[in-house]
Amino acid sequence: TKAARYDGKTVLDFVDYVDPLIMFEDDYEDQEESVDDEACENNIHYLSQNDFLYGTYRIQECGEYIFTEDIILNFNAPTEEEENSPDFSPNSINGDRLYWFPTEQQKDQYPGLFSYEGSYSLGFFAGITVECDDVVINLNGFKYEMDKRFYLQQRFFSIIELAAKNFVSGQGPVDF
Repeated sequence: TKAARYDGKTVLDFVDYVDPLIMFEDDYEDQEESVDDEACENNIHYLSQNDFLYGTYRIQECGEYIFTEDIILNFNAPTEEEENSPDFSPNSINGDRLYWFPTEQQKDQYPGLFSYEGSYSLGFFAGITVECDDVVINLNGFKYEMDKRFYLQQRFFSIIELAAKNFVSGQGPVDF
């Protein structure tokens, strides 16, 4: 280390020492290029309506996601028979089931509704969550939209969310 005087004080110059964990821009770009881009390019997923029947499609690995048909988001909706029942109310809880929300069986994949702590405490907040880097979503000319009934039930919603939760930790109406 070299020392110099500045404004009457001794200032140490640490130019001769570089922490090996510090990555300068040139080093970072080299490392970024060494990531196996080919693996992401060859990781192709074809999405259909069946991928969106029971909840948010969570993208957790790089690749291209290609739509193969129009997608209408209407997660865990009541059946036609349930809707036609004279006792039907879209806001009723049928046993452990709250229409258009994660079920008790889905609590590991969509945490929060039954514990009041987690990303899905307010229900399904997105059609797709992108939870990793290097993702291409190709609509392939198809429509991607919410069902009107689901829209009326879940007004706070993102068609595509670039995160795993709808609020940063410590913000919002519940603990995310």
